[in-house]
Amino acid sequence: MGIWTLIRFALVTGILICAVPGQSLAQRRSMHDEGTEKRNYGDPIPGENGDTPDSSFDMSLVEAAKSGGVAEARAAFLRGESVNSRKSGGAPALLIAAQSGNIAVLRFLLEKQANPDLYEKSTGHSPLIAAAQLGNDSMVRMLLSHKANPNHQDRQGETALIKAVRAGSAEVVRSLLGAGAHVNATDYAGHTALWHAIDVRTNQIAKMIEAAGGA
Repeated sequence: MGIWTLIRFALVTGILICAVPGQSLAQRRSMHDEGTEKRNYGDPIPGENGDTPDSSFDMSLVEAAKSGGVAEARAAFLRGESVNSRKSGGAPALLIAAQSGNIAVLRFLLEKQANPDLYEKSTGHSPLIAAAQLGNDSMVRMLLSHKANPNHQDRQGETALIKAVRAGSAEVVRSLLGAGAHVNATDYAGHTALWHAIDVRTNQIAKMIEAAGGA
């Protein structure tokens, strides 16, 4: 009877000892991942548990921004890539995510402190301009909540407001005006948002612009 008691004690002790390192590993992952478990970003790094990494996890942040997901972006981030990295042509990853309508990766990059005002030098396009051009109000509001500049101008002098007017998105126009977009800013041809609204015959937006003081 005493022998079986000792055996049961040894088994229980062994189980407890094995559980402790696993708990410490989970804690280390949580610290390393900077608390992103709140959005399901706490998955293990591919290959961390001895499994064979999927080839998609070899994506760079720029590639993940264009055609990947949060898992691929997170893997690149944990490999040490900067959230402000750019592709060889100069477009930052955040801009590429906005152009691709990749709101999940856009959110991930912003939460990892990507600069919302980085722009492509050849076009002057910023993430906010790209989101406004798509008429994507969810991305626009997300960028504005991370202090994106609503009055940045691209190489044509067009602001996000003008892009939204030309896209015919009343929701984006409303969001930008609410964030302090200059209603009478002009492009390099001297045209205002109201002029563009009349040009593309968006009467509802033209009335919104006029009500906000546009001329």
